[in-house]
Amino acid sequence: MRLVEIKKYILIITIVVLSLFLIGCGGSSGSTASTTETASPETAGGSAIKPKNSVVPRPFTSDERTPVFFTDALKQKEPILIAFYNSEDSVSKEVLAEIKIVSDNYGQSATFLILKPDDNEETSRLAEQLDVGFTPYISVLNRDGTIIFEKTGYIDSKVIEQAVYDAVNK
Repeated sequence: MRLVEIKKYILIITIVVLSLFLIGCGGSSGSTASTTETASPETAGGSAIKPKNSVVPRPFTSDERTPVFFTDALKQKEPILIAFYNSEDSVSKEVLAEIKIVSDNYGQSATFLILKPDDNEETSRLAEQLDVGFTPYISVLNRDGTIIFEKTGYIDSKVIEQAVYDAVNK
């Protein structure tokens, strides 16, 4: 009888130790071991296009798929903020309000393109070229067409403004 009780205690201790180990290794939602820019549609409230595996800064490479309106904007040699949003998503609506604040200050110094990724074939192709993962998505390109800032999910006007400021002044 005593041996059975010892085995029960060992089993309970093993379960407790494994549980603590899993929580300590990131099993808890409070873990801060790593973060990513891409959020799932469930957590970001956005709509999925495709997974995003991009690195910034990186040059935007225009090709035959690039919509004319975007090629024309690149030719202007001024910074571009491009945002993709989902009109039915509350996070996208919040981000659009934050972009409005920045565009009021920098509208004369940069081009602001606000698009729905599935609005038409051209915007879908551009979203694919930019490697948009989810909406809301914001990218800032400098005068040379290099993507210097990229973010998926909620972002406030101060962060957006800093990215646009960097593109305008560098």
